[in-house]
Order: sequence, then structure tokens, then C-alpha cells
Amino acid sequence: MNANNTALKKIIPAKETLVLVGILISMVLFFQIFTSTFIDKANLLDILKEASKLCVISFGMAIIIAAGGIDLSLGHIAGFSAIVATTILKEYNAGVVVGLVCGLSIGLIFGLFNGFLVAYLGISSFIVTLGTQFIILGLRYWITSGNIIMFLPDTYTIIGNGKIFSIHNTIIIMIGLAIICYYQMERTVFGRRVSSIGGNITASWLSCINIRKHTMLTFVIGAIFAAVTGIVHTSHMEVVSVDIGDGFLLDALIIAVFSIVVYGRMKTLGVILVSVILIALTNGLTMMG
Repeated sequence: MNANNTALKKIIPAKETLVLVGILISMVLFFQIFTSTFIDKANLLDILKEASKLCVISFGMAIIIAAGGIDLSLGHIAGFSAIVATTILKEYNAGVVVGLVCGLSIGLIFGLFNGFLVAYLGISSFIVTLGTQFIILGLRYWITSGNIIMFLPDTYTIIGNGKIFSIHNTIIIMIGLAIICYYQMERTVFGRRVSSIGGNITASWLSCINIRKHTMLTFVIGAIFAAVTGIVHTSHMEVVSVDIGDGFLLDALIIAVFSIVVYGRMKTLGVILVSVILIALTNGLTMMG
């Protein structure tokens, strides 16, 4: 009997998942009634592509929050990473691989910077990442002089606009990172230790968990995910403005916090569902005027 119950639990989705799916279905039906074009293939594809970009940075935010921190600079890191990547491509005629490596390195550098100050110097993550925002703000104006970067090479724009087996690259990238996030946070010792630190830091210390190392790693992972989001977003838009990425912060916070509140812990599927719900809500309200 117990074996049957265990098998059923593996098959039937968690009640939290069913609630979020129910909310999403209700929204789709509501907007379809009032717009009549909400479930058009093109519109649904746009929702999935936008949600995919938000998912990636929200994964990073959720990991940081799961460890008891917060990163207010993720949106700026996303934008600055894209600015560096495209500037390398345009101004120095470097290959796309070099540009991407430089862009992702920006995420790594600021992740290490934020993580070191928070984990090893004990400064509040709110204060540290708020300060990082202003550092990046100055750097991006220094690099771009406030100008828009346009006419990006096809080797870069294909990242956000290309397809593999008729599936858009943005969705493929999100799925790939979702699998990595799921495995690391829900199937490994690292994920359990991160959740333990966020749940009870004293108990984690008594359990001999290296709190500083794990806290720092969450900021590094979050910043790299943000850098990926910035690159994917700008390659899709095919233009880079100086304030690119600023709007990601609030959305990522809402998605990460809401999904953690619903599930009581960091849940990859929860981040995906909440991202789709948020984008679908925005899209539907826009269509309704």
C-alpha cells in the first residue's frame, strides 16, 4: 500500500503546482474571452519567449534568496554584460565567442565581488548590491557615452532569434539552464546546504556547512545567470541601449519571491510557472488596452 502511495505521489504534481497551473489556465480563458486572439500561436510563442528570458535571471535571484540574501544589481549586471559583449564585437571586431566570454565574465566578476563582500566581510547583501548598481551605472555610461549600440552582427543576433529543430533558441537556453538549476538546487548536496543556510544559518554553522563559500557561490551563479539573460535579450532585440536590463530586477524579484512563498522553498518549476503567469498577465492586459 505504501509503495502504491509513493508511486502516486511521483505521478501526481504537487498541490502548489496544480494551483499555479490552475491560475494560468484561468487567465488564458479569461483573456481569450475578452480578446479572442490571446491563444493565437504567434501570441503564445511571444509569451513563451519573453518568459524564457525572465526565467533565467529569476533562477539566479531565487538561488540567492534561498540562501537568505538578495541581489539588487542583477538587472544592471544583465545590461552591463550585454553592453560589454556587444562593444567588444562592434568596436574591436572580435569574434562572437570572444564577445560572449567577455560578457559572461562580467557576470562572474560582479558575482565574485558581491559574494566576497557579503560572505567574507559580512556586509548586508542589500547594501552591497545597491552599491554595485551605482558602480555599474557609471561604468555603462562611461563605455557607451549614452549611445545606443545597433547593427549587431548576425552571429550575435542568431542567439536570440535563431531556431533549432523549429524551437526558438531562447526557449532552448532556458530549458538547458532550468535542468542545471533543478539538478543543482533540488538533487545535490549543494542545493540542500544552500536551503539550509537560508532556513537556519545557526543550524547550518553547527552542521559544519561552509556558509561563506556557499553564500558566495549563490551570488556568482545569480550574476552569471543575469549575464546570460542580458546577452539573450539584446541578441533578440538586436539593439543595446544604455538602460538595458533595468526592468529585469522587479520582475525577477516578484517571480523568485512568489515562487518561494508558494512552495516554501526554491523550486525550479515554480519559477518557470510564475514567469509564464506574469508575462501572460502583462500580455493579456496590454491586449485588452
